[in-house]
Formats: sequence, C-alpha cells, structure tokens
Amino acid sequence: MSVAPIDRPCDVVAATVIIPSFNRAAQLATALRALSRQLPVPGGFEVIVVDDGGDPPLDERSLTAASGLACRVLRTCNGGPATARNLAANHARGRILAFTDDDCEPDPDWLPGLVRRHHSADSPRIVGGRTVNRLSSNPFSGTSQNLITIGYAHYNRDPERALFFASNNLSVPRQEFAKVGGFDERFRTAEDRDLCDRWVHSGRTMTYAPECVILHAHAMGLAGFWRQHVAYGRGAYQFHAEHRRRHPFHRIIQWPYYRTLSASMLPPQGAHATPTLAFALCVSQVANLIGFLSERSTPRPEFRGVCLLQGTEDGKT
Repeated sequence: MSVAPIDRPCDVVAATVIIPSFNRAAQLATALRALSRQLPVPGGFEVIVVDDGGDPPLDERSLTAASGLACRVLRTCNGGPATARNLAANHARGRILAFTDDDCEPDPDWLPGLVRRHHSADSPRIVGGRTVNRLSSNPFSGTSQNLITIGYAHYNRDPERALFFASNNLSVPRQEFAKVGGFDERFRTAEDRDLCDRWVHSGRTMTYAPECVILHAHAMGLAGFWRQHVAYGRGAYQFHAEHRRRHPFHRIIQWPYYRTLSASMLPPQGAHATPTLAFALCVSQVANLIGFLSERSTPRPEFRGVCLLQGTEDGKT
C-alpha cells in the first residue's frame, strides 16, 4: 500500500475521476466521451488516466482529440490496477476520488450523483454505484456482471451499511483513502474487496447509491471468461488470507450466498436461456475454485496460511 499522506494546502476541484488502462485505447476513448457528457459538478472535476504499461503508450493529445475531454495521463510499468489507482490518487487534486474502468460508460448523472451523496453524508464514507451490463447478447459478459449483482444483493442488503463495491464504480474522500492506505498493491484482483473490508473494519461506513449508474462493456468469450475467473479465484485466496488476519473466526464458504447464486440461474428478461446461463455460471465457479486452490498450493509468502473450511463466524465468499 503506497498512498502518500496528503499535505497539499487545498483541493482544486470537487472530484478526480481515475481510470487505469492497459492496451484498450478505443474503449478508453468511449469511456472518456461518456465522461465528457456528465452533468455539471459543483466545483468541477478532473480526469486522470493511468497507462499501466500499454504498448503503444497512451497519448494525452490523441485521447483529448478522440473524446473531446481533457485528461492527464500518468504511466506505470504494468503494476496492476491497484498500483495504477494509487499512483493517480497521489496526483489527484479532487476532494473525492471516483474510480471507474476503461470499459465503462458512466451515465450523465453518475459523477454529480456521487458528489451529492458525499456532500449529504454526515461522515466520510465510500459511496458505490450500480453497474449494468451493456452487452446483453454476450452470455459471459452477462454472467460476469450477474455475479457482481448477486454479490451486491447479498452484501449490501442495508444500503447505508454496505460491505462491498467493485472498483469500477466506487468513490471515496481523498483524505480518508490515504488514511486507510489506499489499495493494497500486492493484489492483482480482489483489491476492491480488500479495500472495502479494511474500510469497514476501521469503523467507517459505506453507502450504496443505485442511481449512480455505469454501463459495463467487457466483451469476452469462453477462454477470456475462464482466465478472468481463475484470476478472481487467486485474488479470493489472497483476500481471505488478509481477511482472516483481521477476523480470526472467518468462514470462507458462506452457504446463503451460494443459495442466492443458484437461484440466479433463472434468466432476466431479454437474457440468454437458462441452460446457457447455468453453463457460464458453473464455468465461473469451477475456474474460481481452481484459481483459489492453485494460489493456495503455491502462495506468495505474505498470503500463506488459509484453510478452506476454517472458522465459524461470518465471512465473505
């Protein structure tokens, strides 16, 4: 974790939008065009893009010309999204940090809505919005987003006492983000789960703001879907290793979550038929388990020591 203490005398703008990107210039330009259509934000906002070692490197002038929105571009050497986001946070001039991804298109009231939520809060908090899959004809994109939606329904049943937000639609006061240490840069995935867990463990609050919407357009086939969920499984092992240090009686397998997951095989209107969704869901869980066990068999030293069925108290899946 490497977010530096913030000692600048004043904030320049109300919010800084932070987007890590790796070799997705076309998608990034679409995301920036969506940000250029944001409704007015009192105090203004800036955009920082972090080029995480892409080839060719991103160019500020080209991005501005393609999107119509001025942004700053920082560069890092493929350290992963946690490292990229922390780098941008260290250079941010906004009072609020709003994180999204290069394959996301925020609705026009996304950033103003997040800022309003922060201004009306009685204490500093993380505010997370709602993410909607834009690629309804892609069963793997749909299933990937459905898993997030199910997780939100499970962990954020009380919107004022939420427990998890994905990092593609998450905002936080910059000063408080620095106090908790930012994202843990050891993580390549699950860095958002870890941040939320540390935030709640410190006694801070998270609020779900479903009116703050982004459209997520992450196209993938079976191979990409498999790789994604193996990586998620690796991140899950690392997360549970850290979570168990904070919560010694930690149960990894939480059966109510899986009951909700099984019920999700019923397709929403306009989605693929149940067998397709069920297949993709099963693939995701097998890949996740393989990634988890693979990381458990050869963990990095700082993530050793998790027993899959250890503990009796509540934990995350």
